[in-house]
Amino acid sequence: MKRISVFDTGKGIAVLGMIIAHTFEGGICEWDHDIEMTCLRSISNWVIILLSPFSLILMMGLFFTYITSITCGLSVINKEKYGHWIVTQYILYRIIFAIVLKFMEILITTWWKYYDVFNTMYLQVPKAPIPRYSHTLDSVGACGWIVPLAVYLVRRLPEYHGSLLQVCILCSSALVLLIFYQPIASSAMEIAVFFEEHNLNGVSILFSKIGSGPFMLAQCIPFGLVGGAIAIMLSENATCQILWRFSIIFSSITTLLALLLILRVKDFWYQTLQENKPPSVRLMELVVETNIIVLGVYLCEDPRRSPEKRGVLIRKGTFLRRISVLSLTAFIFEQYICTITMKWFRIFFGKAVDIETKQYLWNVPLSMLYMVATTTVELGIIRVWEMGSFRLSCEHFIAIILGFLFNRQSYNRLDYQRIIYGPNIFYSTEAEERRTIIRSRSKSL
Repeated sequence: MKRISVFDTGKGIAVLGMIIAHTFEGGICEWDHDIEMTCLRSISNWVIILLSPFSLILMMGLFFTYITSITCGLSVINKEKYGHWIVTQYILYRIIFAIVLKFMEILITTWWKYYDVFNTMYLQVPKAPIPRYSHTLDSVGACGWIVPLAVYLVRRLPEYHGSLLQVCILCSSALVLLIFYQPIASSAMEIAVFFEEHNLNGVSILFSKIGSGPFMLAQCIPFGLVGGAIAIMLSENATCQILWRFSIIFSSITTLLALLLILRVKDFWYQTLQENKPPSVRLMELVVETNIIVLGVYLCEDPRRSPEKRGVLIRKGTFLRRISVLSLTAFIFEQYICTITMKWFRIFFGKAVDIETKQYLWNVPLSMLYMVATTTVELGIIRVWEMGSFRLSCEHFIAIILGFLFNRQSYNRLDYQRIIYGPNIFYSTEAEERRTIIRSRSKSL
C-alpha cells in the first residue's frame, strides 16, 4: 500500500495551525481564557468575519490526532497479512512510542520552563513533575495504539456488504462516546481520585488523562475511531464517490446531533474556549475535519483527476510536509520559541497583557505582527534544520531509542526526503507518462 501523501500534508496543516494559535493563546494571552475573550471583543466584527475561515483551521486541535489515527489504522491493516504476532508487535511498538514520546516531552518542557540556563544562570539536572492531565502528545500517543487495536478487533467480525458493518460500529461508537464524554470524564476523575488516595498513582494518572486536560482522551478517542473507519475504507480502495457518500451521511447525522445539543449550552462562545468543551463543539469539529480529509483525498489521490492537477497541489504542499516531518519537535518546542520572541517584543512594545487586571494592552495590528514574526521564526528554524537532516530532533532521538528496542534501522536520511519530496517526483513521473501516452496516440492518428 503506497503512502498517502495528503495525510503528511494534513499533519503539516495541523502543526502550522497549532503554531499560529499558540502564539495568540500562549504567547500573547498566557493561556488565560478571560484575556482571550477581552482580546476577541476588541476586534471589529468585519475582521472576525474576514478571518473566520482561517480561525476555523486554528481551532482544529484534534486534526493531527485524527490523521495519526488514520495512518496507524492503515498500518495495522497492512500488517494483518503477516499474522497475529506481527500485529501484536506493531501495537506494542506504538505503546512504547507513546511512552517514550511523553517522557521526552516532560523532560524537555521541564528544562525550558524551570531550568533554562539563560533564565536561572545555573546548569542543573531537571527534576521533572509528571502531569496528570492529557495534552496533544498524550492524545497522539494513545490513539496511536488504541485505534489500531480497535480496527484490528472490529475486522475480526463477519463482513456485511464489505466493510459496512465495521465502519458503522466504529462511527456509532465514536458518536456515543463523544456525546457522553463529559460524564465519562467525570467518572474517570472519580476513579483517579480513588486510586490516588490508595497511592496507586500509576493507575490514577491513566484515568486522569481520560478525564482532564485540553485533549482529554474522552474527547480524543472518538475522533480516532472515526479515523479508523476511514482507514478501513481506504484499505479497500474505496472510490472517492464512496468516501463522499460516507462524509455526507456521517456529517448530516453528526450535525443534527450537534444542533440538538447546542440548545443546552449557556454562554456558548465562552464554553468553547474551555478545556471541557461542550459535546456540540467537538461534534462540529469532527464534521469539519472529516470533510477536509475527504476533500484532500479527492483533490490529491482521485485517479479521475489528471496527474497535472494533482501534482500542482502536491508541490504546493511541500513546505507543509516539511513541517510534518518535525511535528513532534514543533509540539514540544513551539511554546519556548514563543516565550523568547515575546521577550524581544516586550523590550520595544511593553507587556501584551496584564494578568492581574485581565487587561489586553496591545492593539490588534501589533498582535498580528507578533504572531507573524513568531511563526516565521519557527518555520525558518525548520527549514534550516532540514540542512542538518533533522538530526538531534525529537524524532531523531525517538527513532534511535525505538530502533535499539525493536532492532530496527534507527535513522535514515532518506525517510524524511521521501516524505517531503517523494510525492513531487511520483506525480511528475505520472504526469510525464500520461503526456507520453497522449503524444503516442496523437501520432498513431
